[in-house]
Amino acid sequence: MIQPVRRRTYARELCLQFLYMYELQKESALEELDAFIAHHTKGVRDVEGRPVIKKFTQYLSNGVIENADLIDNWAVSVAHNWPIKRMALIDRNILRIAIFELLEEDQDAPPKGVINEAIELAKKFSSSKSGKFVNGILNQVMLLIQTAKEG
Repeated sequence: MIQPVRRRTYARELCLQFLYMYELQKESALEELDAFIAHHTKGVRDVEGRPVIKKFTQYLSNGVIENADLIDNWAVSVAHNWPIKRMALIDRNILRIAIFELLEEDQDAPPKGVINEAIELAKKFSSSKSGKFVNGILNQVMLLIQTAKEG
């Protein structure tokens, strides 16, 4: 059974997979979001958690897509000489998810928790060096976002 905390982890994984699909077929992917989530949660034994996973996956996916330019600007501002299109597809989408969460005012997860989740996604779905890359970018972005919110 997926525990409540793990529900958000699973939703982040689903969001990452959906964003991968979105990058490959933008026109049709958004129409498939609900079916995608339904397909990937039907086997989840935590029946009470399915709506939580669905809602958080939709929230992240839609938020990242709707705010892509803003999110990408934050990433590129600290990734010197690394345009967003030059980053590995999985890595840039992990960054997008985490930066979206860091930018959100009413999010439940602490910034360090968001970064740790992103690092774990990178370790699980990307290359051996991706965890360090994601960590480096997100720590700098987190500091910039905190400074911007204070000022």
